[in-house]
Amino acid sequence: MTHLGKFLGLLVLLALAAHSADSTNDVSVDFCRLKTTPERFTGKVVSVRAYVVKYRHGILLHSNDCDGSVFLELRAELDVPPKRQVALMKDSEYEKFYNALFIFKEGTTELRDRIEATFEGRFDSVYGIKNDKRVRVSPGYGQNSLFASRLVLYKVSDVAVSEKKD
Repeated sequence: MTHLGKFLGLLVLLALAAHSADSTNDVSVDFCRLKTTPERFTGKVVSVRAYVVKYRHGILLHSNDCDGSVFLELRAELDVPPKRQVALMKDSEYEKFYNALFIFKEGTTELRDRIEATFEGRFDSVYGIKNDKRVRVSPGYGQNSLFASRLVLYKVSDVAVSEKKD
């Protein structure tokens, strides 16, 4: 094999390795696992199924299976540090989700319907791993840094809007 052949083969192997490293950043994760071990997912692109609760200072993701919430960051046009690498996909699923956010129970600011969807985006947490230990690395997210984690939304899919059962 010539030097050129070996060189080209090495380039192909490096390209494949880089591609597989990129694809490992996209993680489908259970909401409760995301909440109990946030430091494992900090900075990664995750996909998580959850339902939405509107809070007076924003939108929160929840699950019936565990306590806690994740702040949902929708600001597509603003730089959300660290800078967004992927633009927010505003397709028909996003429009369905977004429109449902503005249908309230009469005379209240409570959502009329239950909105459940799969949310994909960069997960940020106040916790990280340093020297194999969980440490706080950020002050928090949302109004007055009230939330320990956030999802900077890239895409929403499988949106289900249904009547709430009281």
